[in-house]
Amino acid sequence: MEPSRPTAAAEAARPAPGAPLPPCPATPNCVSTEADPADAAHHLPALPLRLHAVDRTRWLRFADDVEARVDVEARLLHVRSASRLGRGDLGANRRRVTAWLRALAADWGVAWPPAR
Repeated sequence: MEPSRPTAAAEAARPAPGAPLPPCPATPNCVSTEADPADAAHHLPALPLRLHAVDRTRWLRFADDVEARVDVEARLLHVRSASRLGRGDLGANRRRVTAWLRALAADWGVAWPPAR
């Protein structure tokens, strides 16, 4: 079974990157971390802005720590990926973060890397 694709109306309603999310309708089929906390039917607490994950290299399964932080004021996503062991990584961390940022940028409809 293929995942369903968003309708044209749903795509058009997507907020611009960095813009607030649209408010929930009065119906109970919507939740948002940006809903009024007094609105228990629609509000969920937001996830803290710092993320941490562990990725493993394909060859030898070395662990790399991947961290992300959102700079709300600058509207930027900062990412760090570092090997736990050794000095070199044969470019694995750069390839991983570059691929991830390119995929996110394409999904979000923003240019990356930005023009200098």
